[in-house]
Amino acid sequence: VREPSSGTSRIESLVRLQLGGPKVELAGLTAGQQATVTVRGGEALAPAHLAWSVRPGPGQRVASPFGPVWIEVGPIGLNRASVSLDAAGQASLTIQVPPAAAGLPFTVQSLVFESQQVSISPPLVRVVQ
Repeated sequence: VREPSSGTSRIESLVRLQLGGPKVELAGLTAGQQATVTVRGGEALAPAHLAWSVRPGPGQRVASPFGPVWIEVGPIGLNRASVSLDAAGQASLTIQVPPAAAGLPFTVQSLVFESQQVSISPPLVRVVQ
């Protein structure tokens, strides 16, 4: 698998993620309500970004302290937030789900800036209720 614009391989990242990288969880995904996004399995006290969108679309390249990385969250309707992981390597964020999002796919992904690398969770896709 190659990133379309740069040819950078994503295979190494995908293999590492399957072996125990961070994961995102989503609770309460209902249109017009608040949902909770949780990232788990990151390096303790590491800074992280959460990216989410209720519009399908191609992935995109985003900046990181280690250079650009590819995420599967599309650029249309992109939302991002910074969080700090706790001593257990997790963090949660409450977000507002747009009222008009019912029936749309919702994609969320995390980027954890660990001491030696960026760890990217697999994208989580759910349909908004």
